[in-house]
Amino acid sequence: MNIKIISEVIKNSYGIVNRVVKNLKSTDGNVYDVFTQDGRYIVKIYNDLKHVNKMIRIVDMLNVNNIKVPNIITNLFNLKYISINNIYLVVYEFLNGKSIINDDITGLISREIIIKIAKEVRKMHDLMIYNDIELEEINFNINLNRKSLLHFDLTKENILNNNGNIEFIDFDDAKYGESVIDISILIALLFFSKKRGVDLKGIQLFIDSYYGYDIELKKLEIKFIKKCALNWIDYTLKNNDLGISINESFETKKKLIKEYL
Repeated sequence: MNIKIISEVIKNSYGIVNRVVKNLKSTDGNVYDVFTQDGRYIVKIYNDLKHVNKMIRIVDMLNVNNIKVPNIITNLFNLKYISINNIYLVVYEFLNGKSIINDDITGLISREIIIKIAKEVRKMHDLMIYNDIELEEINFNINLNRKSLLHFDLTKENILNNNGNIEFIDFDDAKYGESVIDISILIALLFFSKKRGVDLKGIQLFIDSYYGYDIELKKLEIKFIKKCALNWIDYTLKNNDLGISINESFETKKKLIKEYL
């Protein structure tokens, strides 16, 4: 779907006078920025209505439980998407949160923000015990009986800091499975880096803040964090064409996790 068509659809279906620009940061190439006189929106193009409905249900569930994610904008037809020839256009609220990285040189996240991220992720994991949304279930050969919604892509780009409040974006890779899988992914993505090495203190602070006084659960699950992190890297490398540079970065993460986690 080209920009001209997207622009016309938004004007006709949402009543927004806009300028549409392709978002070049999107790895999937299905994201567009919409600039209006009143602000900015994010548009995503999907080819699967079931997936669209899952995104709507995730967003509604999280926002009603005070976990900040981008609202999906309802159009003039009282729908949260527009269908054109089996292609689905969804308009998301644009969140003004900034990077969680406290220092561009060291790549460190402030200790205060780590604590807040941990508490929000735990809150998210405590919401959905059963797979009511019918997300794909992921299994890394563990069974701890604490399953939940998994964001499954908790990168520094997908977690925002809005004046000390944590916001999450991009649930398109969301799964259902053991909560410790999401913990492992976040630790691998935020605290292990080819360029900057390992933030061991950050890892410990995140784990302590996530589990809080739940000491027995912490003792049980921390034994599986390393295994899940390594399994997730293998899963990602197997199921995605990431390019040479990113593949090398993931292989470096794998070595560091084996050594330090």
